[in-house]
Amino acid sequence: MTGRPADETAELRERIKALETRLEGQERAMREQDARLRDKTRLLTSILESMSDGVAVIDAAGHFLQFNAAAMRMIGLGPVDAPPATWPERYGFFMPDMVTPFPADRLPLMRARRGESVDEEMIYTRPPGAAKGAWLSINSRPLQDESGAILGAVSVLRDVTRRITAERALERKAQELARSNAELEQFAYVASHDLQEPLRMIAGYADLLSRRYHDRLDAEANGFLDDIAAGTARMTDLIHDILALSRVASSRGPFEAADSGILCERALANLQAAVAREHAVVTHDDLPRVLCDPTQVVQVFQNLIGNAIKYHGEAPPRVHVTAEPKERRAVFTVRDEGIGVAAGSLEEIFQMFRRGDERAPFAGTGVGLAICRKVIERHGGRIWAEPAPGHGTAFRFTLPLADAAGVAPAAGAGAAGAAGGRHAP
Repeated sequence: MTGRPADETAELRERIKALETRLEGQERAMREQDARLRDKTRLLTSILESMSDGVAVIDAAGHFLQFNAAAMRMIGLGPVDAPPATWPERYGFFMPDMVTPFPADRLPLMRARRGESVDEEMIYTRPPGAAKGAWLSINSRPLQDESGAILGAVSVLRDVTRRITAERALERKAQELARSNAELEQFAYVASHDLQEPLRMIAGYADLLSRRYHDRLDAEANGFLDDIAAGTARMTDLIHDILALSRVASSRGPFEAADSGILCERALANLQAAVAREHAVVTHDDLPRVLCDPTQVVQVFQNLIGNAIKYHGEAPPRVHVTAEPKERRAVFTVRDEGIGVAAGSLEEIFQMFRRGDERAPFAGTGVGLAICRKVIERHGGRIWAEPAPGHGTAFRFTLPLADAAGVAPAAGAGAAGAAGGRHAP
């Protein structure tokens, strides 16, 4: 009986000691956890402060919890403990027109605080008294706890001033270029029309002199008249081609799904006289349906096939047209067996007034291929030339497919030309 109190006291002391040890361990763990938390906080702060993007965080009441250096640099001012309704005036937040103040309740942080996610909201900011402003692209998200309750909101700000400035400068340049092109096209159209009447008069008088006074003039004078007639004829052709080039932009028809095989046949019908004169054989495979301005595509076929017939060399011209699908486009090839184009001129021939060989004894103004390029570029495609295997040239161009699934067959392959050639039905 006398020993029990001493035993209880010892047991109590052991319990107290164990509890103290446990408390010391818990305290040590809490200190370690607190140190790790401080380290993570310092790391997070360091990361936020080193970011090139601005970060702003508010709590549910609209008070700022975080506002990194990049955000202060972009906005021009630091955080303020003031009602959000005053932020547009304090920070100089404007709508994209750069004049209208940005509504406070539509600010990305305010919308995110209400539970909305905001992506790439454009705000122009110019703090009061600042010489210049900045364009900001802002993404905002609500901050929520595990139960979904909104604790606040975070915004990430990106300075896109350079991009917006470049885009607007590019837009202005594009508008100026479009206006300049329209003026040039109008000038070419008017000038060409105005030139035709004087040329007709010169050609008429030259013809009249030749018919009335041919016997009275010597050979040299008659040669002069012939040169005048040839020069006016060439100038007339040049004016017609310039007019055709100007109409590529001014006479644009709507895009529609069209059978390019039928368009090729229309071009062949327009070239019937040249085909018969040169005993040409022109054939084509099944050609796809394309999305295009049909009139202009007929013009492309006519110019390319017409050139192949003209520059045929000694043998009668042979021309073959094919097409193959490539992704959402058709790649057309107009292949001939003619005199070919010098390797150094394969790009130059698409420029105004340039031909494959300026010394070649063929009539032409050097505008036809420039028209082709302008038409194809209007359709979002490209046109180029390659040496054909053996001899000749392969002209290739792309057009958008009407059926993106592939090449839809036309009515059938066709041929037009001499010695048993036929048009496709």
